[in-house]
Amino acid sequence: MRPMRRVLVIGSGGAGKSTFAARLAARTGLPLVHLDALFWRPGWVQTPKEEWARVVDGIAARDRWIMDGNYSGTLDRRLAACDTVVFLDFPRAVCLWRVVKRRVRFHRRSRPDVPEGCDEKLDLEFLRWIWNYPRNRRPGVLTKLAALRPDQRAVVLRSDAEVEAFLASVPEAEPEPEGPPGTTTLERYVFQHYPHLMTERERAVHRHLTALFEANGAPPPPGLTYDPEEMERKASRHWISRDPEVIVEAREGWDAFRARVARRILRDHPAEVYLNHCPACGALTWTPTARLCLVCGHTWFHLPRDRRM
Repeated sequence: MRPMRRVLVIGSGGAGKSTFAARLAARTGLPLVHLDALFWRPGWVQTPKEEWARVVDGIAARDRWIMDGNYSGTLDRRLAACDTVVFLDFPRAVCLWRVVKRRVRFHRRSRPDVPEGCDEKLDLEFLRWIWNYPRNRRPGVLTKLAALRPDQRAVVLRSDAEVEAFLASVPEAEPEPEGPPGTTTLERYVFQHYPHLMTERERAVHRHLTALFEANGAPPPPGLTYDPEEMERKASRHWISRDPEVIVEAREGWDAFRARVARRILRDHPAEVYLNHCPACGALTWTPTARLCLVCGHTWFHLPRDRRM
């Protein structure tokens, strides 16, 4: 599979575009853009047509991105800019069930891929649009995919099994070097800001590694002989574990443990992790609530604060 740099994710409402895009972004390291988050304003107010075209053109001109969303008025220009299109061609029954389930899950609140103030809703018009999508929209989408340039690739996924197989076939991005805020790794971002998504075993390993760190003043290197008295004090407080499985997992060290946990969280909870990318340069910000990019200096304090923590 040739490397993907500009990926467009399209499909019916309820097909799982946002979740799929988030998982693909986590695997590839490409900046993620939820078009719904940019198009809608609080109260489900639409962005004016001319302004929306400028926003889309600005995003499409970037070197690297994953964009999810339909928006037929700008689809052609996004198709022209991408190198890969993923069409989630799911059955209408699956899509309808998912939007109903989504409506219940996000009752009286905004879902992660739309702005604050756009509480989840479901009306007859949207349900009718999904029901008619296979007849009214799907043929046109397939025609556009058939007309892509030779240097572009179309991927049509029709089931969860095909989605999993495709994601498994995508090479994982090389880890980025540790650095200052704005250039931090995806693993550090997820590990620092979503610890509540750890499993009980991961929490035990985390406590164990933290206790070893405090007992020695530095991450414990292999073969280090620990202070027995300090170790006993930590053990008595149930921080240092005597569970052999926890001890074995802790031996991989901080960096490997953090990366493994972050990858597991991204795999199991893609809809609950908000990757806060700068709207201007696409860099991953330091925190999920940041509105200042330390890479390019762009600010977006004028936009509503997201409720995605």
